[in-house]
Amino acid sequence: MKDLNGEKGIGQTSYRSFIRLAAEAGARSKSLVSLYRGHL
Repeated sequence: MKDLNGEKGIGQTSYRSFIRLAAEAGARSKSLVSLYRGHL
């Protein structure tokens, strides 16, 4: 039971961190696109 709970907790944290990283990557890509368009 402890192993299952540990894996479940790790899965939730990794899922949240993945969403956070995805949001940061999206913000960066948008800023890069805006900068690219500004240079054009």
